[in-house]
Amino acid sequence: MNFQYTILIVETDRTLGLLYQIEFEELGYRVVVANSGNTAVEKVHSSSPDLVLLDPGTPGENLQTSILHINPVLPIIFHTTFPPHGASDNPEKKYICKSSDLTELKKLVFNTLQER
Repeated sequence: MNFQYTILIVETDRTLGLLYQIEFEELGYRVVVANSGNTAVEKVHSSSPDLVLLDPGTPGENLQTSILHINPVLPIIFHTTFPPHGASDNPEKKYICKSSDLTELKKLVFNTLQER
C-alpha cells in the first residue's frame, strides 16, 4: 500500500524512532525522523509532513506552537508514556500511549490522515 503521505516522527529515543520509521515505511508512508525539537522544526520546513507524531517529552521550547506556527493545520498526535490528566477531554488534541503493540497507533495515524 502506498498512501503517499509523509509522517514526521519526533522521538528522542533513537531506537524507538527507528522502529516507528520501519513500521510506517512498511505501510507505504514516507517517514522523516527528528530526535530533537530544533531538528523537528527544521524538518517541518524542509519535508512538509502531512502529520507529526510527537513525543511531548522532546526538548524544545514551545515545540507544538513552533510546529503549528509553520503549518497551523498540521495534525499532531502526541505519542507519550503518560498522557496528561484530562487528555481525553480535549478532542482537538490526540494522545496515544506508547505501547509495544503499534496497532492502535497505526490506526490513529491512518484515520487522522483520512480526516485531512
